Amino acid sequence: MLSGADVSVHQGSIQWDAFASRLDFVFIRATFGTEGVDRKFATNRAEAARCGLLRGYYHYALPRLDAAEQAQKLCSAVGDLEPGELDIVLDLEETQHAGNSGHVWTSQDTLALQVWTRRFVQEVKSRYPGRSVILYTRHDFWRDHLGGSSEFVDCPLWIANYTYGLDSVRARPPANPKEWADWAHRKPLRAWDPWSAWSFWQITAKAVMPGVRTNTVDANLFNGTVSDLRRLARLEAGSVTSETSEPLPTADALCQKLLSQADDRYIFGHEVRLTDPNPSAFDCSELIEWGCAQLAVEPAMPDGSWMQARHVKAARLLMPVDTAIATRGALLFRFSTDPFTGGRPEHAHVAMSLGDGRTIEARDTAHGVGVFPALDRGWTHAGRIPGLDYGAAPPGGGLARGAKGPEVKAWQQHLLMWRAGLLPQSGADGDFGEETEAATRIFQQEMGLPVTGAVGPETRDAMQRALPRPPCALELPRALGRALLGIVGQGAAAGGAARAAGPQAALQGAASGSTAMATPGHDAAGVRSYTFAQSGFRFTVTATPEPVAAARANDAGGAVAFFASSQAQPGSARLAPMFDGTGLDWLPPRDPGALTGTRFYEQVRGLSLAAREELFLQEVLRGNVPSFLRRFHRVTVEAPDGKRGVAYVCADYLAIGPDTDFLRMPLTGVTAQRVADACGCVLPTKKLVKDIYAASRKQTAIPFDPEDGTKVERFRDHHLAIEQHRVGELGELLAGHKKDVVVTNRLHHHARRLAIFGFYKADGKPWQPLDTSLRRRLPHEDTYADYSHGVRLIGGLMALGSDQRCVADVLLDPALCGLVSDEGIISVPRYEVHPLG
Repeated sequence: MLSGADVSVHQGSIQWDAFASRLDFVFIRATFGTEGVDRKFATNRAEAARCGLLRGYYHYALPRLDAAEQAQKLCSAVGDLEPGELDIVLDLEETQHAGNSGHVWTSQDTLALQVWTRRFVQEVKSRYPGRSVILYTRHDFWRDHLGGSSEFVDCPLWIANYTYGLDSVRARPPANPKEWADWAHRKPLRAWDPWSAWSFWQITAKAVMPGVRTNTVDANLFNGTVSDLRRLARLEAGSVTSETSEPLPTADALCQKLLSQADDRYIFGHEVRLTDPNPSAFDCSELIEWGCAQLAVEPAMPDGSWMQARHVKAARLLMPVDTAIATRGALLFRFSTDPFTGGRPEHAHVAMSLGDGRTIEARDTAHGVGVFPALDRGWTHAGRIPGLDYGAAPPGGGLARGAKGPEVKAWQQHLLMWRAGLLPQSGADGDFGEETEAATRIFQQEMGLPVTGAVGPETRDAMQRALPRPPCALELPRALGRALLGIVGQGAAAGGAARAAGPQAALQGAASGSTAMATPGHDAAGVRSYTFAQSGFRFTVTATPEPVAAARANDAGGAVAFFASSQAQPGSARLAPMFDGTGLDWLPPRDPGALTGTRFYEQVRGLSLAAREELFLQEVLRGNVPSFLRRFHRVTVEAPDGKRGVAYVCADYLAIGPDTDFLRMPLTGVTAQRVADACGCVLPTKKLVKDIYAASRKQTAIPFDPEDGTKVERFRDHHLAIEQHRVGELGELLAGHKKDVVVTNRLHHHARRLAIFGFYKADGKPWQPLDTSLRRRLPHEDTYADYSHGVRLIGGLMALGSDQRCVADVLLDPALCGLVSDEGIISVPRYEVHPLG
């Protein structure tokens, strides 16, 4: 994180050289209300620019006065924004009825303040095309006075939340701004819905800063890297909120960056501004910290040799000193005492290895910054820098410890698919560290391969053979179901086998002619088997060797013969696709006497969440869905490399009842997954939601006040509002009016959370974004559902030319996943099914 401050006339005449020396950015008050321009604005702006600070300008809003007039006054005072200047800030902390004693705030006031904010933001954006508006506010103000509105989610969020209140002693942060983040995070801050993360955090108003004599200063943190902040200030291309993955900075690039500072001075204890592209002096640890900040290495490198060594150790990247001397970009440490068993050593030094027996370092006052011999220098510890790509590879190409990037992440995802929980600490983080190496060794040992811990062609091939196949939709014939009932607990006749597990009553559904999802696999003898799951029971069917050859050639079909009846009479069955991916016509016909949407609503009003969702699932399985949902639409999808395919998608969100009286029903992630599994479908990805919206009749979202948003009454109210404003006819592909329950890699990295995306505004932008960064925790648990959510089913099969492929297979294929995913392969594209409540 980066440190900054915000100032106004209340800080008096600032001595900027002293004030700016340890800051990365500053916000300066420009205007307030409709008349006032801060008397120090012009001076502060010019001085901040002279000192090389990234800077932004804020307007203190008075909502009881006209929004457009205030925005115009601000824009007039600021003029053009130049590179190095951040987006305009709207400081929103005073109500429109300030000073009106006795006024009771109402929902009408909330709507008025939302309109006021909208007008201000629109006016500023029209003046500065391509720019956003940063919103400064408190959580309680946003909740109480703007109703928790999600309309402005595309605006970066600056939160005022003081870690220690206004206590004159406890609320005073450390004198060094680089220590503010650790100080503030004793009470960590999270953004509130709909923001997935905050951009700036005002941590206190009690900072004492050099160069400011007349008052204390507001201290702030930026939630990102130097590059992120520079992009926000339009000094680098791209967007600070970009969801595309960038390659990790390399060890060689960091060495080159440090070498560019050769011949600079050494000053013990010297602090540099991390955003300064060319400081003139360093001490040893500042050189390392500055170089990492310049390349936006994440996680951020701390200050001080001792803290840097602990940073490396925490990432499990310590290594022998002699290995580090031969590793370009490795850190070499020298400590007078053990840095990990006691306190801070009295003497410490750090240098960076150039991999050829030399270092680049800020050595001492006599030598300054330069290149020096690495051998025989008394180094005590060494290690690699977390977040840096060292480009390690085993002989012949491949992956090994120290490698980083998308290929490493894909390998880690395969390891987790092979054996869940194999990487409990790191998960699939794209960093080939000690844990990934150990997991690779386990895999190689069990596969009978040379145990090297590195990933070469032989290891990759073995993984492709070992990976479990995702479920494919198969029909379970009625005759086979009856046969299975007859052989529970009995051995099968020679020539083939059909094995069943579970209570006999659980197989009644199979005997009546049911359908199931089947997972292809092999038994111990290498014979292909299919494991079915249906309504809570599981059984495995193993085919005779001859038909299995056909089944292996086409896992979605193939004739398979069975000896499977209580009389040991030969029987045969065909494992055929349950449906062709174009609809839910296999569901039983809807019973004319089944619950209507109105009756379903009345029946579930008093039920618990678990009971309500169980009833919904049973109604779907009985076929109680509108007829217009049964046939799916073809949606063309395209990958970044130009590959194209066709996905089959439900016309609308899941609902109960006939076409004349149905109810769209929000579901938790758990029940959404159960419905999808039972129907041989999958849940959409974020990319699929965007593709569906692009191909659909677009229905503008209708946001409600979030109060009571999880109640069934609000579910019905929102459904009725959609119907009142619905565009097109029932059965047309309709999108935009709900937030989709989606699958993402974040579900696997943060257990039992809910991912939602969509709810499109009239301008085609979603109210509900989804950041696919694995480091950020999803805000909702998977047992949460509110009025705005919806579940759209995606056919389990999709078309790739003349071929049919399981969507789950496509998500696992690095060459094809771009058709349906914008975050690479998704190794576990589903929610964990567990009891509700």
